[in-house]
Amino acid sequence: MKRIKLSPEQRETARQLVGKTIKSVAMYPFDDGGYSSSTEPPTGPVITFTDGTCLRFVVHETETEYGVALICPARKRDE
Repeated sequence: MKRIKLSPEQRETARQLVGKTIKSVAMYPFDDGGYSSSTEPPTGPVITFTDGTCLRFVVHETETEYGVALICPARKRDE
């Protein structure tokens, strides 16, 4: 399998995640403006680790592409 080259920022994010243990995963629905073709709502997952830090995802959408940004460490979302 071919490995992709990571940017310095991506390497730093990966370094922060190595060795962490997942405590919980919460799937928070978000308003997709009624464009979803699925019966399940899209979600904004938040992964919480045992050390209290969190990982969140932000999806960027254009007319032709989707991209996902990792937010790490992220603030814990209010329950």
